Amino acid sequence: MTRDEHREIIAFIDEAVRPDRAAAPLDVEADAIIRALFVRNPEAAYRITRLAMGQRDALARLQTELAEVKASTGRTWFSRLFRKPNRKRRALRREPDLSMATQNASGS
Repeated sequence: MTRDEHREIIAFIDEAVRPDRAAAPLDVEADAIIRALFVRNPEAAYRITRLAMGQRDALARLQTELAEVKASTGRTWFSRLFRKPNRKRRALRREPDLSMATQNASGS
């Protein structure tokens, strides 16, 4: 493990236990259960921390992708479902060329 990975884990845990994050009071019973499970499964703290860090990173990537999509379209995908047809697009549709059909009809 590199020093950067050490710093990342420490920063993650520090962020998770920041005093302003502690909006809800600690559930003593739940805390006791979690502590007991961590004692029985010593690797659980590592695995749960890595899982949480992975989810945090995935959420950040998805938020970035969503912001890029919104910026490129100017609208959300949901609002595009109900958009009105573009008048310019309708004007660009070609009418069928009937000139050959009228020539064939008059020539026969």
